[in-house]
Amino acid sequence: MPVIWWSLLLYLLIPTGRYHDFHMSKTEVHFNEQNKSIEVSLHVFIDDLELAIVSDLPDIDTLYLATSKEHQLADSLIQDYLENHFKVKVDHEIVSFNFLGKEESNDLMAFWCYMEGVGITDPKKLEFENTIFTEIFDDQKNLIVFTAPGQREFFLLDGSRIKSQAALKP
Repeated sequence: MPVIWWSLLLYLLIPTGRYHDFHMSKTEVHFNEQNKSIEVSLHVFIDDLELAIVSDLPDIDTLYLATSKEHQLADSLIQDYLENHFKVKVDHEIVSFNFLGKEESNDLMAFWCYMEGVGITDPKKLEFENTIFTEIFDDQKNLIVFTAPGQREFFLLDGSRIKSQAALKP
């Protein structure tokens, strides 16, 4: 097949512009009874995360996330963004999370970001607030999957509903 046909085929198969046309994050929140911790895994699209972070930074145009040129402050900027846009309260007390790091998902389009809140003893009620990317996308949806021993709940949040709560089952 001549080179021009391969070029045309690639042009038709590879999307141009945005990498995805839906805006959704997935957050897994797990109460680890043994470790007395709240473990959080956030799945976010890399391009959306970069857009959200740099939109608030006057001195930085790009973070080059997931590349060899990734900005040296990328992890701390991601941590700051997540702290400001994802909150958990346990029995009315805000959980302070440690940012454990990030890794690319298998499709190389998203990150899994990991956080942990420790010292959580005998929780009765958890409150979730998730405004991830709602400041940049009107159609943003944020799915939260909460698990605890013997319990699994799902919450779908968006710009008009940013909070939800779960009572832990005895």
